Amino acid sequence: MSVLTVESVIDEKVIENCEINDACEAGLSWLRKKPRSFADLRDHRMDWYRWLAEHCTISDVLDQLATDTVAYVRCGVAENAATPPATLRQLATDTEADVRCGVAKNAATPPATLRQLATDTEADVRCGVAKNAATPPATLRQLATDTVADVRWGVAENAATPPATLRQLATDTEADVRWGVAENAATPPATLRQLATDTEADVRCGVAENAATPPATLRQLATDTEADVRCGVAKNAATPPATLRQLATDTEADVRCGVAKNAATPPATLRQLATDTEADVRWGVAKNAATPPATLQQLATDTVADVRWGVAENAATPPATLRQLATDTVADVTRAARVSLRRVAAGVTCG
Repeated sequence: MSVLTVESVIDEKVIENCEINDACEAGLSWLRKKPRSFADLRDHRMDWYRWLAEHCTISDVLDQLATDTVAYVRCGVAENAATPPATLRQLATDTEADVRCGVAKNAATPPATLRQLATDTEADVRCGVAKNAATPPATLRQLATDTVADVRWGVAENAATPPATLRQLATDTEADVRWGVAENAATPPATLRQLATDTEADVRCGVAENAATPPATLRQLATDTEADVRCGVAKNAATPPATLRQLATDTEADVRCGVAKNAATPPATLRQLATDTEADVRWGVAKNAATPPATLQQLATDTVADVRWGVAENAATPPATLRQLATDTVADVTRAARVSLRRVAAGVTCG
């Protein structure tokens, strides 16, 4: 097989590959109009050439593009999940940090190459390795002690980071790093309990929003002095029903709104929130697929159009209620109801 060069003609195999990967019609038409070389494409539209580097799944094409003189093109190859391991190893030593960064972020990059990039002089490159789910645990442990906080934050957010490393980062001096641990679904329950008492509200927020947070910890955070933290608990699908009932009476409308939008909120609590004085809260109930049909029927007569629009868009709204809303005085409500009625007639369900 001959080695592709920039002067090689782009054959039908490459064009079909572009088509499979959703290339634009204008680009496909241009390629098929007459024989074109890679150099022709590069000269004609550099953005199309970069697209090829990002989306092509043919190894020899990617190998050719990886040697382009323009870093912007090599970056596309570096970020492409179909790029061969040997080519990624080559790009890991590129003179341009942006290219090495692309390799560092690529889930297809071999572990040995990620280990090499973990010692790169550029923090952005090490950051890419820190966030990569394919990075070996030992390398993540190493990066957890990086002098740059953004790198440690990347490790803290990574679902592949070992529990012991997450426990270590939970005591980091930088709040952003602790916040990364607090948001991580892989963080051990005991570490989340510890972070629930963090002095920084943003960190406690991360714990409040984390679906892995134990129910007892969510109950504790539901009484936090910061409304944003209580809001996080209110939105969390793992929050116990009793805690959601408690938060439904919170003095802050944003908290009640979080409960109103939560698919785990008990029907009785949604019925209660449907009479809230704040329209945003009632809108949350109107949009919630868990809201009982009778409550949706009630909200279909709300004085605020946005609330009625929420009911009209809700996949759980009964057809009779949709037909009523299809004659609403507000055009947006009418339109949404008619779209929903067509969906019902076609037997389409929305997730």
